[in-house]
Amino acid sequence: MKYNNSFDIAVIGGGPAGMMAAGRAAELGAKVVLIEKNEIPGKKLLITGKGRCNFTHNEFDIRKFAEKFGRNGPFLYSALALFGVSEVIDFFESRGVKGKVEQGERIFPEKGNAQDILNVLIKYLAEGKVNILLNSEVNGFKQENGKISQALLRDSQISADKYIICAGGKAYPQTGSTGDGYQWAEQLGHTVIAPVPALNPVKTSEDW
Repeated sequence: MKYNNSFDIAVIGGGPAGMMAAGRAAELGAKVVLIEKNEIPGKKLLITGKGRCNFTHNEFDIRKFAEKFGRNGPFLYSALALFGVSEVIDFFESRGVKGKVEQGERIFPEKGNAQDILNVLIKYLAEGKVNILLNSEVNGFKQENGKISQALLRDSQISADKYIICAGGKAYPQTGSTGDGYQWAEQLGHTVIAPVPALNPVKTSEDW
């Protein structure tokens, strides 16, 4: 598909972060396009929490919450100060999805269905008239004068004044989390610290 429109903001990656970024930018008046390589947005979200999606944590103190992320916690302070646990809960409750606290102080949607969370985010995009491109994989970027001028898709280009990359990590390649963002960051001149795995399963030879 040829897509010749230009946008104020192009968001790359249709997971929860990308949908929130696109929805909020549109809410503030920007003309936004969301580019997602999967056939649906939020594909990985649907399997979080065993399909129930623990969407936040019952810890309202920013510093205590950040401590749960170890040495990387301080990086989150400014983001959590602007949009922390209270704001997340209010965002979903105001759109009809109440949360409930379960084991480990994790907060799940009251009905225990990740689809409820995804539906809220998709509606948020629709409210802001966000343009959504599905099955659209970004292959790289064109740069001019030290800035991104276009996102390069297989058969088209997307131009925008600003770009937000929400490509996720490498945690679940089957859902599209293949580490594209690391490669793009390096291509754009950023230094990338090699990622390390976490929450890995342990396989044993014994049949317990």
